[in-house]
Amino acid sequence: MPCRVLTRAVSVCVPRARLRRICFNPAGEMRSWELLQATQPEAARADGVVSGKVEENMKELLELVPERFREFLGPGNLLRGHPPVCTLQDVVLDLGARPRAFFGKQQLVYLAERHDVVVEQADLDPALAKLDGKFGADNRAGMDGSLHRISAMRAKSGQIYGLTLRVGRAVYGNTKMLTDILLAGTESVLVLGSPGCGKTTIVREAARVLSEARLNVVVVDTSNEICGDGLVPHRSVGLARRMMVPSLPHQAGVLIEAVQNHTPDVIVVDEIGRQAEVEAVRTVKQRGVRVLGSAHGDLRSLVKNGMLKG
Repeated sequence: MPCRVLTRAVSVCVPRARLRRICFNPAGEMRSWELLQATQPEAARADGVVSGKVEENMKELLELVPERFREFLGPGNLLRGHPPVCTLQDVVLDLGARPRAFFGKQQLVYLAERHDVVVEQADLDPALAKLDGKFGADNRAGMDGSLHRISAMRAKSGQIYGLTLRVGRAVYGNTKMLTDILLAGTESVLVLGSPGCGKTTIVREAARVLSEARLNVVVVDTSNEICGDGLVPHRSVGLARRMMVPSLPHQAGVLIEAVQNHTPDVIVVDEIGRQAEVEAVRTVKQRGVRVLGSAHGDLRSLVKNGMLKG
């Protein structure tokens, strides 16, 4: 069963000199990118592509941010000259360092005006109390009913001294350019990209589209990042079923278990990259099951990676 490597691009006009960046709003009308950010921030996206309905529900995630830093992530962001909150990607809270947030690539915003304001243990403690017992062996935690991810940095003693709060978004309609491949074909699909570029968002929406096409879709969800935390999968995956993975080393075994126990038409898995996982995916395909997966890198790195392209 072949695996198709797909390269399709969406172009936007990037501002150079006096040119204005343009994009399309949800109604399909061409608009100034800056105007859309100011008038419809919920529709604007950092990459300039407006694609269907976006569900993010950031309220619970932002409650983990200390109150004294949270005001820099509120409605007044645009007045400070910062990117709109709807483009927020990560909030970084490291003990002894300035609190900061990333809004897409190389768009860094400090969450305090003074340079001497740093994250203290008292800032981390309330968030850690809410997340007590939720961190797995991979130092990742989720929030029930949401797609957000919280990752921890630990000292050798086990103490957590840093948190990365990653915003999880469900983007309905972002796989329209793949519809012919997803619904009309039998090929497996590998989504490639750098960290934070939206691979998981595409894989999640593809799982929903395939499941609502009456295919038996099983998601092997290592960090609960595709289907969210909690026993009930997030509604953004449609009718897809989810198999949780105890820890990263068990991912390959759960892939085989999914085929043996649940007769799927399609298996969805995020972040393939280790030898055992590649071999497990190859076994799944040999048994006649389509695989929809993602991996870090690009087409050039895939060609050079004998393990992944095998």
